[in-house]
Amino acid sequence: MNFLSHAVVLGRGTPSLTYVGAALPDLWPHMSARPLPKLVLDRLRAGDDPDGHSLAHGIAHHMQADAAFHRHPSFLERVNVTADRIEPYLAQPKWGALVAHVLVEMLLDRWLIEGDGALVDRYYGRFEAGTRARAAELASAEDAMRNELATMLERFVELRFLADYLDFERLVWRLSRALRRADHAIVADERLDGLAVEARRLYRDLVPGSGELLDDVRRAVDAKLAPLRSELHLAAGAAR
Repeated sequence: MNFLSHAVVLGRGTPSLTYVGAALPDLWPHMSARPLPKLVLDRLRAGDDPDGHSLAHGIAHHMQADAAFHRHPSFLERVNVTADRIEPYLAQPKWGALVAHVLVEMLLDRWLIEGDGALVDRYYGRFEAGTRARAAELASAEDAMRNELATMLERFVELRFLADYLDFERLVWRLSRALRRADHAIVADERLDGLAVEARRLYRDLVPGSGELLDDVRRAVDAKLAPLRSELHLAAGAAR
């Protein structure tokens, strides 16, 4: 799942630190030393800081949501369909599953934006300076890592790249840049226009059932994290 899908499954009325926590597992791979989410999660859960519990809930929610989403039959079918149709635009067929995986998630976020014009602004609004600073402070015990994460979160908000998803040309450009961590030549620049046309067709074909897919993921995560949610509310109540 991508950033907006995670936020929508998380739901409204959730602490901003939890939204930031739900974004961290997708941001950590871009750091110079990638933290292990399970270790960060265990450390935060073991503490008695309500803010730490809020951040931990977001991280755990992300992990559970990804697990449910990635094994859902609808997601697997979308990836198979997409991989077959984008193969002509890839440098090598071996990249089909990876590119399809990422593109399917980005198109799902696009569907959410199209259905809620205020979603992007509302999402980034959760990442206020104080919330980002607190998240960076809690997420690591090392000053260098805290500073790097704080800078990354600031850059994440400044770029607002999720808004690009409404434009298919910008969406596939973002896709190609995201894939460069695996290989710089997965999608050649001269094939991006063709891929954007195919992405538009795929979007039309894949949209049906998107709401049901996210509802299924939400139910699966709620079943797994209900005890943690209860602890979070108790901790927040004790802090007031």
